[in-house]
Amino acid sequence: MVLTDVDIRQLLKENKNFISPFNEHKLSAASYDVSIGSVVYEIAVTANVVTLNDQPSIDNGYTKVDLSEGLILKPGQYVLCPLAEQISLPDNVIARVMPRTRYTRMGLLLAPQYCNPSYSGTLSLGLRNASPNNVMLVPGLSIGQLIFERLEHQPSENKLYRNQPGSFYQDEIEFVGAKFGNELSDEANQVYEAMLRKLSGEN
Repeated sequence: MVLTDVDIRQLLKENKNFISPFNEHKLSAASYDVSIGSVVYEIAVTANVVTLNDQPSIDNGYTKVDLSEGLILKPGQYVLCPLAEQISLPDNVIARVMPRTRYTRMGLLLAPQYCNPSYSGTLSLGLRNASPNNVMLVPGLSIGQLIFERLEHQPSENKLYRNQPGSFYQDEIEFVGAKFGNELSDEANQVYEAMLRKLSGEN
């Protein structure tokens, strides 16, 4: 069941951190607008091949950009935007981040995102300029909207996001980039290692 403005206000009464900070003007009939914070992160260009089993290289592959004077987002450029809001979901509620129509109509594409029940933290959303024009980003732009849904049944305690060993983004306040942990299979790691040996000229 998708939550209405009435449901969202009730959850805020039960937990003031459900959406923080909360602004009534951003609340619609069945969604809540979310905004770009004070910084964004660019993915740094590297001459090396990016392999998904090299977590240290991935962690170092982001450049922080202060938005206090704005950022010109060039055609084709992609940035990660930590939001100005934090959310804290109950165990029986999920959230979906959806783009806003006005931005998609001018060529700014927001990557949809799914939040598991019990997630808490600051989301970082992917934003790509698919238009042929330079676009200025500034703090406070309401680039997406949260849609909340209540689950029909309570999930198992051990399956909740906060209890998962791979919940890398739980309680995220400072930016966290892509995390792969132990998700790559042994077969995938073997292929990566073989490719790297070939690229380096090893037999």
